[in-house]
Amino acid sequence: MNKKKISEIKKVIDYDPTVPEHKRILRRLKKEYQKLPKGAKVNLIQDLKKTFKKEWTKIYWDLIKSKSI
Repeated sequence: MNKKKISEIKKVIDYDPTVPEHKRILRRLKKEYQKLPKGAKVNLIQDLKKTFKKEWTKIYWDLIKSKSI
């Protein structure tokens, strides 16, 4: 895994080096990425983008709903 892919994954997960959970997640994602065949590596990053986009959208809407009540 090169620096470009690592930085792309960090950007997707909104990486913060002070948070231990982020370090664990990044370490696990690196291991999973290394195990995948070449074609599936692109799919992993796309899946991460979709998953984190959905999660942040859900958090955002929950926050809006809680403030309007």
